[in-house]
Order: sequence, then C-alpha cells, then structure tokens
Amino acid sequence: MKEKQEFKQCNIPGAIIMVIFMVLAVLVGVSWLKIDLIVAMFAAIFVAIVVLMLQGAKWELFEQAFEEAGRIATTPTIILLVVGCLIGSWMACGTIPSIIYWGLHIISPQFFLMTAFLMCAVVSTMIGSSISTVATIGIALVAMGDVMGISVAMTGGAIVSGSYFGDKMSPMSDTTNLAPAVSEANIFDHIKSMMYTTIPVAVICIIIFTVLGFGSGNGTSTSAEIEEMLTLLDNNFNISVICIIPPILLLVLNFMKIPAVLALLINVFVSTIIACLIQGETFMSMMSVLYGGLSVDYGNAAVNRLLQRGGVSYMFWTVIVGIQSVAFGVILEKAGVFKAFIERIAFAMKTEGRLQCTTIISCIIVNILTGEQYMSIVLPGKMYVEEYKKKDLLPQVLSRALEGGGTVTAPLIPWNQGGLNCTRLMGISTYQYLPFAFLCWLLPITEIICGFTGKFMWHTGEIKSQKTYSEK
Repeated sequence: MKEKQEFKQCNIPGAIIMVIFMVLAVLVGVSWLKIDLIVAMFAAIFVAIVVLMLQGAKWELFEQAFEEAGRIATTPTIILLVVGCLIGSWMACGTIPSIIYWGLHIISPQFFLMTAFLMCAVVSTMIGSSISTVATIGIALVAMGDVMGISVAMTGGAIVSGSYFGDKMSPMSDTTNLAPAVSEANIFDHIKSMMYTTIPVAVICIIIFTVLGFGSGNGTSTSAEIEEMLTLLDNNFNISVICIIPPILLLVLNFMKIPAVLALLINVFVSTIIACLIQGETFMSMMSVLYGGLSVDYGNAAVNRLLQRGGVSYMFWTVIVGIQSVAFGVILEKAGVFKAFIERIAFAMKTEGRLQCTTIISCIIVNILTGEQYMSIVLPGKMYVEEYKKKDLLPQVLSRALEGGGTVTAPLIPWNQGGLNCTRLMGISTYQYLPFAFLCWLLPITEIICGFTGKFMWHTGEIKSQKTYSEK
C-alpha cells in the first residue's frame, strides 16, 4: 500500500498567486467574460497544481487530495441529487403549485418580503436545513414575488436570510451541531449564546423587509398577472389539502431525527404516490420527472419558468462545481496555505476583540477559498481553540463566532456550496440577492462589534455553562 505523503507548506507568494487567480477566474471570467463556472474552477485548480509542483509537490499528493475531496463531497452530493428529485416530485404532486395558489390569495404584496423571511425562518428552524427550505418553500415564494411585482433580488435576500436563520439556530442543523463539537461546547449553551446576537439581527431584518415591502409591488399593476397565474394553476393541477402532506411529512421525519437522505427519499416516494393518485401522473411519467423535472408547456412563460425545474439532472451543474470547490479547498489545506496565512496574522490575536475578529474573518476567508461551509467552521475552530482556552473564554463564545462567520456567509459567495445551491434553486444570481441577504452580512458585523466591546464575551464563572475551558 502506497504510503501517504504530505505537501510541504506553500510559501506566501505562491499562496497569494493561487488565491488571486481563483478569485479573478470567478469574478472576471464568469461575471465579465461569461465563462462557465465549471471551466473557471478547472482553471483555478490547474494553476494551483502548477504553482505547487514548481515548489516540489508530487502528483501523487494531488491524487490523495482528490480522493479526500471525493470522500468529503459524497454525502452533500447525494443530498443535492435527492433534493433535485424532491423538487420535481413536489412540482408534479401539486405541493408547490398549491402553496403558490393559496399564497397569492392570502399574502399581501406589501407584507410579502417580511412574510417570506418569517416563513423561511420558521421552516428552516423546524427542519434544520437551509437547502431543503430554499428548494421547497423558497421556490414557491420566488414565484409569488415575481407575480406580485416584487424585486427578485429582494425576494431572494428575504428567502436566504430566513433559511440561514434556521440553519444557524436549529438543534437539528448539521452546522449547529458541528460548531460546538469543534469548540468543545455544549450544543444548548451554543444555541443560547447565538440568541444574544441572532435574535436582534432577525428583528432588524423584519423591520427592514417590512419597510422595503411598502415600496414594492403595490398589487394593482400585477392583478391581471396574478389572476392569470391562479387560473393556470387551477386548470393544470388538482389544488388540494392532500398536496400539503409532503411538507408536513418532512417536518415529522426531521422531528423523528430520521437521517436527511432517508427522510428526503421517503418524501420523494410519498410525493410520487400523491402525484399518481390525484394529479394523473403515471409511474413512467414520474420516473421522467424525477430525472429531468416537469417538461409540460403551460402556455405562460412565468409558469413555465417556475414549474419546469427539478429532477436529478437539474442539480448536475451544482454538484460538479461543488466537488471542484471542495477539491480546490483540500489542495490548499494540504499545501499549508491556511497555516501560512495564520502564521502571518498571529499578532492580531493578542486581545479578545482581535481574536474574535480574526476568527470571523478567517471563517469568511476559508469559505471563499474552499467553497465549503463545513471547512469554514472546522479549520478556524481547530486553529483558534487554544487561543480561546488561554483567555479562559467559554467554549460557546468560539462556537458562536464560527457560526457567525462561517455558516451565514456561505450563501454570499457565488462558488461556495451555499451560494451555488441558492442560485441554482431560486434562479437568482448571488450578486443580485447578496445586498438584501441582511441577516447573512449583519451577523458577522455584530459578532465583531461584540468582540471589541466585550459584550457576550463570557469568561468562566460569568454565566452558567455546561462546559468550560478551565476544566481542561
């Protein structure tokens, strides 16, 4: 068996070249030259390989990095492909059409943005998944906002903000469990700690979305479009309370702590049965839907754009870019790029405020460089846990910083798994919704302010805590 080797640490000039090229490949290549992101990421990986091989790295080391990236990306890839099936099955069984139909009757355009934020926050907290929230209720809200004349950028911002509220706060969320595990904190202490910063920011978001809502979609110029949408949905689907069984089932399965992939597969199976029983689909037509999504022409561009999506093939592009991002991140990790940068900023951790700020900025940088939300929590957590111990800060202070810098900034980066998923599922560019994803960029700022002001920077004995670093 071939013995594993480690990359020698990359020097700072080489690290800077790799990082700058990757950012330019995406920002210039994709945004300006209109090169596909898959090609841009391949170019970034190629440049990284060339730079490291010039410094003495052997090809076998890159093979090991690709194998590790494959192991890391396997579960997220399967989840994304099953989510593609879920979208297609919810379209075919009438779940998403029914949500849109009733939503257009009930929700006022003036309160739509605020309602979208709250709905996504509640659903994501209950199921613990931002991806599932965006892929289900999020898609329906995008359609409703479009028909009401609401800016798609604002709608996307409200959906992303609400979805990542639950991804950060739900005890069933993977990141909510990962951050305290890395920080050696108790999960419930961790959630309680996050409430001090996340709840005030959520209230600010509610106020902002309410104010923005009164300046968007007055409900008069779009009334004809709304009526046309309602008629088309009523004519093409059997709008029924039975169609709401899949989302209720998803909530129940999550409360039962059924593994994510199994819960999604069960939901796809049930949705397929409902589609056959009440929407007139056949077994073979549903097999086609699960792979390629709905392909029916409804005679309306807006309805076609909404309903002609989903299926396994719908997620292929996102999966490929996600694997590329993870591979690039693993190469950088094994090359010692993160270690090289951290060694240069050690001076920034002398005070608690600087340490908190450095932790959050590091989470954001790792999110940018690796394109992987989990790494943005794990790597900085491992890097800084000893510094938090030295200052006798409670573990939940570090875990809160990891979520405030890592979890919520993922959807703001176009090549990150978070940004890729949101863009692909909603059909809204990351650059469009980014300014309106208020929760995602207000939280890191709030955490940094807390660090420098000493607010909520608890030491051992200041508040009750299940775990403390002083016990180590």
